[in-house]
Amino acid sequence: MKKDQKIQINKLRPVANPVVPTPSKEDYAYGQINPGVSIPSDYIASGTLLDDVVVGQPLEMLRSNRNGVESMGFFSTSPIVKIEGKHVYTQNSVYKVTII
Repeated sequence: MKKDQKIQINKLRPVANPVVPTPSKEDYAYGQINPGVSIPSDYIASGTLLDDVVVGQPLEMLRSNRNGVESMGFFSTSPIVKIEGKHVYTQNSVYKVTII
């Protein structure tokens, strides 16, 4: 996955030992700072990669859509631990990443 590609990410689940917990959708305030937690599972966003996706760096994108609603913004994960095909494992979460 390379800089400037359009992608869709889907958070599948937290990793076994995340740095921070994953709250339920009801306990997360979208569009606000939620300190000390990751985004909820089943979060889906699309946008444009701001840099190549590489181990050791966060996945960062200019978001254009969040959970089916147009929502411009910046999205960043915790640092990537491994990449296996379409699955990106970060310090907190497992994402499916699809080039669109």
